[in-house]
Amino acid sequence: ARLPGLARRAAVLGADDLAARYLTGMAAILRGRHAEAVEELRRAAELGSSTADPAALTWAATASLLLADDAGADHLAGRAAEAGDVSARPRALEIRAYAEYWLGRLDAAQTTARDGLREAEAAAQDNTADTFAGFLAVLAARRGDEAACRRYAATATRRPSADLMNRPHAFSEWALALLDLAAGRPADAAARIGTIADPRTGRGQLAVYMMATPDLAEAAPTDTTAFARWADATGDPLRRALAARCRALAQRRGSPEAAEAFREALRLHRAAGNDFERARTELLFGRDQRGHAALKAALATFERLGLHAWVARTTDALRAADADPAAETLT
Repeated sequence: ARLPGLARRAAVLGADDLAARYLTGMAAILRGRHAEAVEELRRAAELGSSTADPAALTWAATASLLLADDAGADHLAGRAAEAGDVSARPRALEIRAYAEYWLGRLDAAQTTARDGLREAEAAAQDNTADTFAGFLAVLAARRGDEAACRRYAATATRRPSADLMNRPHAFSEWALALLDLAAGRPADAAARIGTIADPRTGRGQLAVYMMATPDLAEAAPTDTTAFARWADATGDPLRRALAARCRALAQRRGSPEAAEAFREALRLHRAAGNDFERARTELLFGRDQRGHAALKAALATFERLGLHAWVARTTDALRAADADPAAETLT
């Protein structure tokens, strides 16, 4: 329903090309033509960023997010939110929250999502409000706050429309999958994430599925080709690091092939700047290879970020490594 409105606003602005570029880019993503998508979305981002219109800025921010330009998406969404259009603010805040998530700024993403939820409810934008609630469920699950996760997930899916595979439902399923994963129920986690979308056909909430793919790879052996192709097309070191981590998790546990892929992921993380995801990779690497150095590095980061649930998981992995006489010191 949003895309025809975008086309009308673009025509008013004299920038019809904005809608065409964005829609062409999205269609290319759905068909798996990621290189073509990057070219079209980059042009859409450029066109939208040159205006002061909040709707155009928001779609430019969305295009930037799909290009893995998280800092650019954050900046453009911030401009859109500050443009004074109350009706446009919730959607702008939604894109900003996603950008902050990818940047590893979980506290900022939570604050933005809470503000967005409040403003969307005040504007009677029910689906957007429920989307914020679903995303807050994901953030709560990331922090290990099961009660908040389940509360937000229930809020996100309380309306009849949530029976459809919309964003609120997709985020809620991802959030509950994260709880399953943390509780040692990987099969349940994989089943939940698998309902979000089908990357082979593009049906469902593909953007949410892409965000959840690294968790799916941790839960069960899976085909992460679509995520890897997107990561390669964007050239973003974070997405490429996560793709390498997915590849490592697909290898036999403790194998040289897994270790090599984990090391590639960590090399890419050094250029990415997302401390949370780097620490997650260090945890998985250390747990896979019984590596003290990687686990201690992950522990230090989780402690600094105040993520107590992740501190507990990493501490457990260190104890297991200490109990293994074959454990190595890995870097």
